[in-house]
Amino acid sequence: MRLVRIGVGLVSLLLAVGSISAGVAGAQSAKDPLELFAPLYPVFSDDRCANCHGGVNVVTGEDHPGGPVNVKLQNDGSMCCDNKVGIVCATCHDEGAETDPETGAVTGTPWKLPQQRHSFVGKDLKAMCVSVRDNNGLNQGDKAQWNAFFSHLESDELIGFAFEGKRGITDKSPEGPVSAEPPPMSREEFLQKVDAWLRQGDARCGPWKGTISQTTTRNVIAGGNEDVLDAQVDITVEDGDAKAHVTANGHTYSKGQACEYRRDTFNLTGDTTIDLQLLFNSDMTGGFLPPGVSIPNVPNMPNIPGFGPAGGAGNASAADFESNTGYSMIIKSGTLKGTDAWEESTASGDPPKCTVKSGSSDWQYQPTFGLFQKQLDPNDPDHLKDSDSSSQGPDEIRVAWDLTR
Repeated sequence: MRLVRIGVGLVSLLLAVGSISAGVAGAQSAKDPLELFAPLYPVFSDDRCANCHGGVNVVTGEDHPGGPVNVKLQNDGSMCCDNKVGIVCATCHDEGAETDPETGAVTGTPWKLPQQRHSFVGKDLKAMCVSVRDNNGLNQGDKAQWNAFFSHLESDELIGFAFEGKRGITDKSPEGPVSAEPPPMSREEFLQKVDAWLRQGDARCGPWKGTISQTTTRNVIAGGNEDVLDAQVDITVEDGDAKAHVTANGHTYSKGQACEYRRDTFNLTGDTTIDLQLLFNSDMTGGFLPPGVSIPNVPNMPNIPGFGPAGGAGNASAADFESNTGYSMIIKSGTLKGTDAWEESTASGDPPKCTVKSGSSDWQYQPTFGLFQKQLDPNDPDHLKDSDSSSQGPDEIRVAWDLTR
């Protein structure tokens, strides 16, 4: 399949490749990516990781058995800069140290504390996830950055020392030998769980939550006939689920000959679940698409039967599928049942005699949503806040959303 048809065909592809609940974008996403990060938390918060990531201050000697150490610092207070700065540390932390073959003097060492912004100390699960994500550039959906992060965890020498659990201290060190106190899982198991968080959880730290609102107005009055509707849909998104409270009222009036007329007064108040799907352009690249399939540039989608207006007329911020910065939001509601209080006047006989009848019947109402395409805020990609206005026949529809994760 090399041709992607515009309209329903594209929506079908979007759903097949990246269909999600309100949780996370990605072809195999879990509902809550924080649940995928949770198994990593005991490793990041373990002493073997947290001691170097903010738990020990070698400059002041705080929580450092070796006391204060005079090392060169960067402007932010972090240890500077190359494999020479930690030579003084190699007196004790001698694993991986480079030595002069003739003199035995240490000429270089990988031993070095990370930048202070990478501190793991005092962070709960959500804060740890956000810190790891943001400080490693994982929040832009950049698969190359994800791969770089994974490679760092897989191959970094100091991380290898941490999983050995001996603080980089060999038997030859004046502090050695020491007993191994590794993190609570192996490096291989840790990497498997990191991969699941990246690939299935999209390197995110929680499902979407927030609100979506829709207002629909119709006011058609012509030739003695009327068709009026006011509807409000308030959607609450929480823990990946979307639920809506719907109120709608309106009336129609049609005038016939002489005394003949029909008036219907509609009223509805009810709750329903919403099918909410979020798809990010970054998930449609980098291996998520089937072989041979590409997404065309769709600056403004046409109306789609069964979905209603697709982004609205003149949608200035429609997503560009050839870019990596757009997203699509698909909203579909079920049908709700309200009441129709009707009154009808008919004429019969000769001479005509008017008869008025009234009653109540069911009224079916389905809010009209659709496919909305917008651009992410590059400075805050975890906050979707936008609105869209469109005309669908006689209806004026405005949708606004404010979602975060």
